[in-house]
Amino acid sequence: MTILASSRCRRPAQLNRLRAFTLVELMVALTGGLFISVIVFAMARQGTRFYQQETRIAEATLATTIGMQRLRADIGRAGYMASPNINADPNLCTQLVALQGFPLLQNLRSIQISQETDGMILANYDLLHGAAAQIIPDRIQLAGAYQNADRFIAGYLPPNPGTSGGNIAIPLQPNIGALVRYRYSSLDSAGQSALLNSLFPQGRALRLVNQYGRVAYGVIVNAAVSGGLPVINLQGAPPIPLRGQATSICEFAGVGVEVNVVNFFWYRIADLKHDTQYSNLFGQLYASEANPWDANRTELIREELDPATGLPFTGTGGQGRAAPEIVAEYAVDLKFEVTYTSPVGPNPTQLLSTTPATGDTPYTIAGLGTGDPRRIRSVRARLSVRSREADRAQTIPGVGLYRLGITPTNGVKTFARVRTLQSDIAIPNHF
Repeated sequence: MTILASSRCRRPAQLNRLRAFTLVELMVALTGGLFISVIVFAMARQGTRFYQQETRIAEATLATTIGMQRLRADIGRAGYMASPNINADPNLCTQLVALQGFPLLQNLRSIQISQETDGMILANYDLLHGAAAQIIPDRIQLAGAYQNADRFIAGYLPPNPGTSGGNIAIPLQPNIGALVRYRYSSLDSAGQSALLNSLFPQGRALRLVNQYGRVAYGVIVNAAVSGGLPVINLQGAPPIPLRGQATSICEFAGVGVEVNVVNFFWYRIADLKHDTQYSNLFGQLYASEANPWDANRTELIREELDPATGLPFTGTGGQGRAAPEIVAEYAVDLKFEVTYTSPVGPNPTQLLSTTPATGDTPYTIAGLGTGDPRRIRSVRARLSVRSREADRAQTIPGVGLYRLGITPTNGVKTFARVRTLQSDIAIPNHF
């Protein structure tokens, strides 16, 4: 029997040869793939860079927003349970001459605005006025009851309530008023002492108001439990006109007397790395300079001031000043305007004006000397914060501080974006 092979089983000779890319085809494919890879890499790199830039801008915007919110809250509380201008306070019973050793009390004003006394910020360039012009930010000093919003009721004040060392003891009533809300009576002795010292910290000013609305000021030494009663010990100077030591309208005898703490703060732009007062605290924080644009960074800080010195409270252990509160990182500028009342001739009608109209500036309306912040009805604050890193080698022309020239550690001047917020803040505590 003959078996014939099917034609399907026979393969032509040309089909036995394997098909492959030629060298030309391979080179074309590699070249095309390389171009596509370069394009994809460039797009990914640009996308990453754009994302990082927008992230830095978002961080700057967030820092500006947080800083402005804190600034708004404190400015709006200026003058709360304090004299807006102690030199013109008709209810003041403390003699101004007795306040000479306490510069902040002697010149107590709810709002004081001045230019930064430490001079220009050497690292920053104000592009609005040319690359060589440097920024000189403003500084604002505030006074009021920032410790808490409570008025504490005093107890009986005898004619000579002084304790050893010449201090003046102001007893408080523990079973009525604010101390009841703090659950003072339910605490043990250690808890009571700790609560009193947190409510009345050492070195702060104390405002006393009697039943006639007259006021006097003292400086706190400490707060303690004495004879079963909470007591605030004040320095012997400035003196408090106590029972039998003044006319009845200016007498503080304990009946109807209320007390509250008065604090002093200022907000300013500071270079913490190069500030000699803070080098021990912040020198190591910026020592590494991992980011080249951190070499000359500045921050918006908030510092509490000592009524006896007019400067921030000192720290402990020889560390110089106490650590400030950093409100906004990379802040570069802080400016203020005020809206105030302007008397028009003998007519008692008053008009609202905004500085710098008619030659007045925030420094003359809310400054030292003859400045009278009682005239202020609102404060316009502008806070500028730059991004953490620069993203351009050239600025963008235009009006306004939109980019800031900064010099990194390599010495090549670059430009970073700036975000500025402006807010009008009402001042309700002025009369």
